Amino acid sequence: MPAGAMAPDQQGWWTSLDAGSVPEVGSLPSPTPPDVPAQGLLVEGPSSSPVAYAALVYYLPVGSTASTLTLTIAANSASTPGTTLELCPLVNPVLNPEQGGPTSDAPAYDCTKNLSAGPDSAGSGYQFQVSSFVSDGSLAVVILPTGLTDRVVFDQPDANSLAVQSPPAGAPSQTQSPSPGVTPNPTSGTPIPEATAIPTLGISDFGATPNPAPGAGAPASTGSAPPAAAAPAQASPESYAAVPALRTLEGDNASPLIVALVVAGLSGGGALWLITGRRRPGEGEGEGEGEADIRLDLPQLV
Repeated sequence: MPAGAMAPDQQGWWTSLDAGSVPEVGSLPSPTPPDVPAQGLLVEGPSSSPVAYAALVYYLPVGSTASTLTLTIAANSASTPGTTLELCPLVNPVLNPEQGGPTSDAPAYDCTKNLSAGPDSAGSGYQFQVSSFVSDGSLAVVILPTGLTDRVVFDQPDANSLAVQSPPAGAPSQTQSPSPGVTPNPTSGTPIPEATAIPTLGISDFGATPNPAPGAGAPASTGSAPPAAAAPAQASPESYAAVPALRTLEGDNASPLIVALVVAGLSGGGALWLITGRRRPGEGEGEGEGEADIRLDLPQLV
């Protein structure tokens, strides 16, 4: 990964010598020691109840990691030689950036996880390996004394104070290949299932288009078609031409009620024909040789 460095986004130090705001008086001037430079940092013991301690917050670039935190001891300061300092992570990666503010304004920290370091061989600064303290894209630490008489003054942390490593430019991002049978959604990128055929449950479409007659431009079949089902036998026109009323029963729209009415009508017509076709009383008397003049009245069928 390409190496880089950065300055802190927030910094500050706080001291118990600052009483903060006093009622009816207001905020008192911070008793900043003369050897602490502007935007510098002060760490002073005892460790059980520090007189002064400092904190730093770095917001790392996306995908970056941090390795080494380097702090430079202020020249001509009354710093204690050989002092060991302790780093602990802040509870929250944010602070109130003050220079010598009251400890009541100082950020909370948790030393369950900590690391310690002494000055470098030249005695000019400190280096802390802070990669394990990076969390959620930030480095937020407090600097504490470890002894009774510890006192260290730092210059303002500059743009080279924290070494960071960024991911290589143009690194390909990993993408998930869609599973077989799914189609990527271009809007959201979420695979969606391909459409499948809906079962018909044996119900055929109404008004199906009949097969085109041969020679009428129908496309040639590309495979062997299953044998066509035999069409139901239809009554010949002569079988009901004598009864026009039966023509209304043709097709699939005839209802059982209409069929019953037609059958009843035919039965009534036949009975009427039998009654009117019998010899009427008084007719045929006096005719020669018992021959009867029989008149038959046939009902007019419509």
